[in-house]
Amino acid sequence: MKIKVLLVALLSLSVVSCIKDHYGHPDDKDLVLTESNYFYSDDFKTTFYEIEVEKLNDEIKELDAIIDAGQGTEETQEKLDTAKANRLALSNELIEIAGLREAVYRRRPPLPGPCPKNGNCDWPGIQYIAIPTGLEFYELVIFDANGGFLGSTQGSPESVGRAGNLLDYVVFLYEGEGYQGEITVQIKEKAISDNEITIFVVNSDIGGQ
Repeated sequence: MKIKVLLVALLSLSVVSCIKDHYGHPDDKDLVLTESNYFYSDDFKTTFYEIEVEKLNDEIKELDAIIDAGQGTEETQEKLDTAKANRLALSNELIEIAGLREAVYRRRPPLPGPCPKNGNCDWPGIQYIAIPTGLEFYELVIFDANGGFLGSTQGSPESVGRAGNLLDYVVFLYEGEGYQGEITVQIKEKAISDNEITIFVVNSDIGGQ
């Protein structure tokens, strides 16, 4: 089985908690999604892709400048074409992810905290990771600055039910209560229709405000 590593991003995550609406699973009384007890997996992917697009924008500007100055080579043009193609592919992915997110939350589960955007990440309060349907495998693991285990998802994806077959979830258990400092978040996912495992790795930070 192939393993595909997409990217590594650096983010700063801080702890914020706010409980409002509840969205219960019709068949599981233990599953209650609130605005502060779960994150939506594609919000991580969106941030990662946006960071990668910015990197590609910078690369394209540099390559364009080289070519405009008459110093470009065939290799320079190939790099430019590849960067533009990658940017287009990621931009299309972002549009698709945004459309799916809108469809999911039109079903009225409470919106999750904007993690990792805006630094609003209360890892100690997280009980679930919500994911789009169609994933056969999803794993999120958090490590501290020394590589020590802080928390991870448990089990296989399960349906959220009333989200109209658009949303699944995996249970998340955090064991690093009281920890503040650098963390590494490792995410692995495999779609039912895909033979590859996609890996995201984010080096970030967790701490009080």
